[in-house]
Amino acid sequence: MADNEQDVRLAILNTLLTTPHRQLDSAWPIHQEMCQSDPRFYVRLGAWYFDEGDVRDHKELFIINLILSDFEGHREVGLALLRQLPPYQVARVVDFIKGKRQTIKVKVKDNKEPVEKIEKFGLFRNPPRSLRTEVMRYLKEREAEPEWFDGCVLVARKAMKRLYAVLHVPPGERAQKVLFEEAPPADSRLAALKALARAGNPEEQARVIRENALPYRVAATVVTSMTPPVLAALIDRMTPQELINTLGAL
Repeated sequence: MADNEQDVRLAILNTLLTTPHRQLDSAWPIHQEMCQSDPRFYVRLGAWYFDEGDVRDHKELFIINLILSDFEGHREVGLALLRQLPPYQVARVVDFIKGKRQTIKVKVKDNKEPVEKIEKFGLFRNPPRSLRTEVMRYLKEREAEPEWFDGCVLVARKAMKRLYAVLHVPPGERAQKVLFEEAPPADSRLAALKALARAGNPEEQARVIRENALPYRVAATVVTSMTPPVLAALIDRMTPQELINTLGAL
């Protein structure tokens, strides 16, 4: 192995030990260099890290680089990994490729009021047509199964809506009503969430949570009072990790 090839591999392995904390721009150059200089190793490392790695940012960067790569087979692997991501991560991949501007307020010395600043994020590149096709397939698969679609919207509404809007994916009838008209079907868990917000007493709230299998993270944001019946219903809907994380508050 040539010294420069070994140096690049060591650099990417060292990068994988870091946690960018959603700052994809900081780790992007190393991923890009590795993808270009050692493409065969990079695609294998990406597939391995997707299964065995822990840092979501690096998984997204592997997918982004593989999707944008011209090396034979890279794009297919990147798209195959993309379809395994939850919606909020798919939206992050799309946003990083397409680029995003957001206005933030920062404190400036000697100024009493915060100053608005435009912050840029991403590559500002046109997403490949294959990416749009894959995301369209991703969304339509979920539309075809109402329970699956509703579950995605419950936990990642903004991300789902953004994927339709940014990539100009025409929504189906249910997606149109749920995401853009705020009129979910009466039999959906999204309608149940609205019913939970309107529920007048703890017993009714607990019943709505249980009967509609509302996720703990979502239901907890709507409930106004943690009474014993409501708390019992929420505990029933917790994942093991959520239960561990909330033990101190129980």
